[in-house]
Amino acid sequence: MSQRNPPVVLRSKSMRFENRGSLAPIEDLVQCGICFDRLQNPKMLACQHTFCHNCLEAICSGGSRRECPTCRMTFTANPGDLPTNLYICSLLKLLGNASLSPVTQVQEDRCVRCEMVPNAAHDCFRDCSHCRQKFCQICWTAHMGDLSNQLSNLADQLKSAEECLTHKLDGIKDRMEQLRSHVSQFVDRQIQELRRKEALVLESAEQMIGEATTKSQTIVDAIESTKRDLSGKIHQETSTYFLQMHKRVSGILQDVSKCDDTRMMFNEEEFRIELNTPEGGEETEEDSPEQEDSNPLEDKVSLVKYIMSRDLKAKLFWGKCPRPLGVFLAPWVDEIIGEQLLYIAGSDSKIIFAIERKKGRIIHRIFHEDMIYPHSIALSSDSQEIFVSDKWKHCIFVFSRHGDLQRVIGAKGDLEGCLRSPEGIALGPENTIFVCDTGNDRVQCLNRITGQMILQFGQVKKTQMIASALQNTISKLADLQSPTALALHGSNIVVLDSGHCRVKIFNGLGEKVSEFGKMGTQKGQFKYPEVLTIGPHGFIFLGDSGNARVQIFTKDGRLIKTIGGRGSSRLFKWVSGIHVTPDLEVIVSDYKNHSVQIFQ
Repeated sequence: MSQRNPPVVLRSKSMRFENRGSLAPIEDLVQCGICFDRLQNPKMLACQHTFCHNCLEAICSGGSRRECPTCRMTFTANPGDLPTNLYICSLLKLLGNASLSPVTQVQEDRCVRCEMVPNAAHDCFRDCSHCRQKFCQICWTAHMGDLSNQLSNLADQLKSAEECLTHKLDGIKDRMEQLRSHVSQFVDRQIQELRRKEALVLESAEQMIGEATTKSQTIVDAIESTKRDLSGKIHQETSTYFLQMHKRVSGILQDVSKCDDTRMMFNEEEFRIELNTPEGGEETEEDSPEQEDSNPLEDKVSLVKYIMSRDLKAKLFWGKCPRPLGVFLAPWVDEIIGEQLLYIAGSDSKIIFAIERKKGRIIHRIFHEDMIYPHSIALSSDSQEIFVSDKWKHCIFVFSRHGDLQRVIGAKGDLEGCLRSPEGIALGPENTIFVCDTGNDRVQCLNRITGQMILQFGQVKKTQMIASALQNTISKLADLQSPTALALHGSNIVVLDSGHCRVKIFNGLGEKVSEFGKMGTQKGQFKYPEVLTIGPHGFIFLGDSGNARVQIFTKDGRLIKTIGGRGSSRLFKWVSGIHVTPDLEVIVSDYKNHSVQIFQ
């Protein structure tokens, strides 16, 4: 029985079957993409699209380029050699039975291809496990040929897919090469721009060094001239000559003390060196919007509210110390006046003052001829010793409570136990002392008695890491730039990284736990921060020197309160030292205002 092969008729999509009911999705699958009618003798191209055999014959007979009408993929095989889409044939068979009425629909075995009904003479029918259809012996052979052709077609499809994948991979590689070139060019441009900025900054630094050298040389010339005049013969009345020399020497000393007034900091965000001098312009906090304080500790609400509601007023203003730095309340009671004394480092006078907290009367003075620039103070209640870091002597002096020198810890250098311009210090457990080795951009933990290094973290060199491993000490790399102050809270070390305007918290092994802060003038931001301390319940009191204020934070960096600030009623000019007592007295030294204030 021959198959019905009607001529190809091109129809529009509007001529599709109507009222297809639940078989509508199947009707779409068995629809030819050329004639838009049900597929007749469906032939499948290599691209998996299926069309009527006659429709493909009509396309190929036109002599035009052979390509799939749907995806435009070219093919070379003749329509007769293309494999039959057996799955579509099964669907067509299903639709053919569904279109019959229940009366005429007879369930009988027929060959799906020639529709032969089995009889006594032709009872050898085969079931195909692939398409689930029955074939007579003759059609079975043709069907197996179709499947064999489809196997070769599958192999061709795999080869085509492999070639496609290769082309895509080559495209990805080409694109990545372009991206690498683009990234490299971008990095080169960024490096050139950074080098240009670096040259400008270094040129600016050289100019600053030149200006400082010129200024220093002028002072040196004045010193030499004054020394010659002092060693020469007096040609006028002695009292008059003394007054003249005293005035000249006082002027020189004042010039020398101002040489360290200019604070320099590298602003990484704006890539420039910033200067802050006493004569610099002042900003007001009203110039920029401020964020409102939030409640930082829900489990300590009463304490936070107490701190926030306190109207801190200075109960003592002591202005008898030129350029004070570190301050510390003695943990012992003085035997002379029967109360705890406040110890203050006088940087210009090279003296440690011990004064009354109520009246400001000087009770003791600690002085040593080798001490050049006393910076920070820490007092031990166990040994009753006074530890003083000397920034320009590059060491730590240890005095008894009566002012007698006990020993010196450290010497100038960058090796283990050596110091360079040390500033902040804090006493730790088991006879340890933590030191901000500011000039070496690191923090060291030393033995208070021997000065031996136990722990260091910061900008540690590779050779120091190796030496530390051999000596069973701990050395950790950390991004610190000019750390100026530190404090201990539990097992954590709170470090003020002044160069980065950040507060960084490390554990006992020198590993960073958290950090907060950034450069700026708004609340919660810092500008030239120099000092910090830990108050009751772990609150961090930070001296924000450039913004002329003290800020109080929780240990996780949330702002609670601000004391002072720039403005008409400013309390500070430059916060250079801070100490907090257990009853929340805040003691602040002011470097530029030559004063110490106690707030309560």
